Amino acid sequence: MARSWVPVSAVAAALWGLILAAVGGSGAPDHPVTSRASPMPASTTPNAGYEAPDYTVIDTVRGDVEIRRYQEGQWVKFPVPGDDFTFMAEYGNERLKQFFEGENYEHKEVKKSTPLSVTFNLWDLNAQRFAQYWVPAEEE
Repeated sequence: MARSWVPVSAVAAALWGLILAAVGGSGAPDHPVTSRASPMPASTTPNAGYEAPDYTVIDTVRGDVEIRRYQEGQWVKFPVPGDDFTFMAEYGNERLKQFFEGENYEHKEVKKSTPLSVTFNLWDLNAQRFAQYWVPAEEE
């Protein structure tokens, strides 16, 4: 069964507070947090022409940061080293690009998708980290 990384309401709020505290921000948003209960279809999202999964926006923080819950589906992931988020994203993107270009078990090109997700365990800094992309259903 495929799993996607999904921060959910209370957990996301707690993690967001920890992240903001680590970078010197306050834990409180500078405007009311909003919630949207209906799913946002992939066809209406700005994806630069890439395939993307449907998602539900759980919260919006600071006007432009969305906490999302993605639909179930397949994700292709690659282990990434380090603890620098930008490096992990770039490294994972470079390795996963090879998968989309045909370096996979079926040796076929796969339609590029979005978003790139970097997952890690905040409570266990020694746990493996992953960069992952969603794979469209027709490519599974």
